[in-house]
Amino acid sequence: MSPQAVCVPPMLIDQFLPLARPFISTATARCGDWREAEIVDGLRDGRMLLWFAIEHGRVLAAAVTQLVASPATGRVCGIVLCGGRDVRRWAHLKDAIEAYARDESCTRVRMSGRPGWARLFRDYRQPYVTLEKML
Repeated sequence: MSPQAVCVPPMLIDQFLPLARPFISTATARCGDWREAEIVDGLRDGRMLLWFAIEHGRVLAAAVTQLVASPATGRVCGIVLCGGRDVRRWAHLKDAIEAYARDESCTRVRMSGRPGWARLFRDYRQPYVTLEKML
């Protein structure tokens, strides 16, 4: 069985935070403009969504998304953070986030992070330090 993408409903976030916190802590410590407390607040109030990559009942990775309206580009689904183990096994799960973004009428998906993401997600482009895919 290959890894599956699972989006946690905001009303259940507190039940799943213990699984997500290690990923959130590591990602916020390494890069980005977010602090762990801001991410948790965004998840709790529904401004952000938590996604897991799960295989055989084990969490391999976690990601957090946020929808943002941009006057210049339309609605954007931002991957605020993402981190985990064995990235090549679950990187394809970004397809689930892209499908969600399309369903939410987003024009693109953006992710910011370490430069290594650009080598892994070749169908994204790198304007500045941010990767972006048109939907």
